[in-house]
Amino acid sequence: MTNRNLDEFVSVHCCQLEAIGVPRRYWESLHNKLTNEVYDASDYFTMLYDASTNDWKVVVAASSGLNLEDENNIFLIDHAWTFELEHARKHLMFIPGLLDRMLNLMGCVPVGVATDNLGDEGSACVQCDTSNDRNLSKLGCSNGQMLEVPSEQPTVEKQIDTVMETIWRFAQFYKLSSMSTAEQGGVWYVMDEFGCRIQHSDYPSFKCVPFFYNSVGICYTLTWPVREVCCGDELTRDYIMGVVCEEARITSLLPWFYKDIRDMVENKPLPSRTMVDVDCEGRFAEIITVENEDVDDDVAIVNKTGPLAVYTDMELLKSFVTLPEFSFTEDLGTADIIWICDHFRNFTDLKQCPKQFVNQFPFESVITCKDLLARVCQKDTVTDDGTCRGADWLPLTFDLVLELPQFARAFQQREYRSLDNIWIVKPWNMGRSLDTHITDSLVKIIRLSQTGPKIASRYITNPVLFYREGLGHVKFDIRYIVLLSSVKPLVLHAYNVFWLRFSNKSFSLEDFEDYEKHFTVMNYGGSELKQIHCHDFIPMFESQYPNYQWTDVQASLHDVICKAFKAATIGDPPNAIIPFRQARALYGVDMMLEWSADKTAEQKIMIPQLLEVNYCPDCVRACRYHPNFFNDIFSFFFLQHSTDDISNMTRLL
Repeated sequence: MTNRNLDEFVSVHCCQLEAIGVPRRYWESLHNKLTNEVYDASDYFTMLYDASTNDWKVVVAASSGLNLEDENNIFLIDHAWTFELEHARKHLMFIPGLLDRMLNLMGCVPVGVATDNLGDEGSACVQCDTSNDRNLSKLGCSNGQMLEVPSEQPTVEKQIDTVMETIWRFAQFYKLSSMSTAEQGGVWYVMDEFGCRIQHSDYPSFKCVPFFYNSVGICYTLTWPVREVCCGDELTRDYIMGVVCEEARITSLLPWFYKDIRDMVENKPLPSRTMVDVDCEGRFAEIITVENEDVDDDVAIVNKTGPLAVYTDMELLKSFVTLPEFSFTEDLGTADIIWICDHFRNFTDLKQCPKQFVNQFPFESVITCKDLLARVCQKDTVTDDGTCRGADWLPLTFDLVLELPQFARAFQQREYRSLDNIWIVKPWNMGRSLDTHITDSLVKIIRLSQTGPKIASRYITNPVLFYREGLGHVKFDIRYIVLLSSVKPLVLHAYNVFWLRFSNKSFSLEDFEDYEKHFTVMNYGGSELKQIHCHDFIPMFESQYPNYQWTDVQASLHDVICKAFKAATIGDPPNAIIPFRQARALYGVDMMLEWSADKTAEQKIMIPQLLEVNYCPDCVRACRYHPNFFNDIFSFFFLQHSTDDISNMTRLL
């Protein structure tokens, strides 16, 4: 190995090595092992199976033990399986040998132990031979692992279900900075048998971290000692490295050490956010002085000779704003209107150009980010039975970054009371159902929470359904386009044309991984998109539900939109949208209808449920079927046209 090769390795991987905490003394040895595929763990460790506890452990076999200063004491752990979550079942079904290996690795098949391996105290320890793995083929002994085969073999589907239920005790996760938005679900992996049998300790002897080797595009796990270990000492790691808070540690360890935590976790509301919190959350913080910005005047846009100049990063806008009163410019400084998808931050500078308008309000993230929307709409704590939290029009929601223990407590309370316990887990700030999961497994939700900022919301288990010919009754949701003109006073309008989205399979509370059964966003992933225009939908809906008039249903949906925006505009920044005279904003509000759980009512009640509020919503369909959509929006916002002039607009507030 030349110094040049080492220098190139360090140049490419230095930031990653420092970020994961690999001491510099190991870098040269690590480069050598990666380059030459040196899997030498078998020279230092052995795996033991303890029949009394039905578990494995890894112990140091090297007679001299391992010390911190030996530069060779860093080891590669291979990955037995790498997958994206949505493809896991297909992998298990079609990759030869994978299902059998996972069943064995995860202990889903009983281990038989020869009687001559019994120790003095009656416990049995067996060393494992795994010929399929590069690191482990040398770790075995004459007493190989023996498997007892049940007399009645479960079906392949049942075996796959077993692996998918057990996987959360074994799977690890990483995400590359180069991943696209669609790939933000990241990559899951299961370490080889050696890696999976390293047990947990709050005071570990080793550190284990994933490392992506760019030269070959492969991820390994690296492990090295964090303290001196002697021959016979157990190799342990911290399963939840970096989690410090006691409540959070207890909760995060539930996948491996399950216990009742209902009396161990305090039920408390979240405190108000500060600007320091905004920085810690990694969000874009607005730059604005708010002392004198206490009211939104109804100011008309500047009167000028010629069209109003629009600066935008949206090609769609350039194609569908066709009124002669508007033109487009590439110069942001001379624009009268700034209409962009990117987040606008510097409102203070914009105030120096009082006739320039922007399509965003300061701190509107309180309604467009799912975790903050839940905060402003449900400001109470969860009741002790885990049932409600303020607004009945927003599904019970928890911020899994800040409230994981409280969520687990509520989950166990609901389980104890036999309440429905199905949840939908979503990223804080991502749309199109990306990285979104439906599950009734607390263990799965806890592990998903470790992959990035997420919320868990009660899954709507009794939705109002829509009959589709040939499919049966399917889920649907409704997208409203909402226009915010002013915060103080609060001026809110809805575009009269709304959009329907439908599932492609009959609804039932099973097969939660079946996207076309449980999700409605079909216009991005190649699924069939069922298009029904709102003017066709209304008579079809009233035909299916003759006791419900759409005008009444829509009034209740509009009422919820008003309540959400009222809640989001009460308070001080960063906890509320604040007034800004030069702001006009467009939002996509997604809603569903749910049947009330009140069985005493004479007639079943449809309860609106707010799902999310989207900044800069996708308006492709709006423009395709209603070419004047953006002309209506711009005329209303910037030409002072009233709802009398624009028939497609209804004032909500």
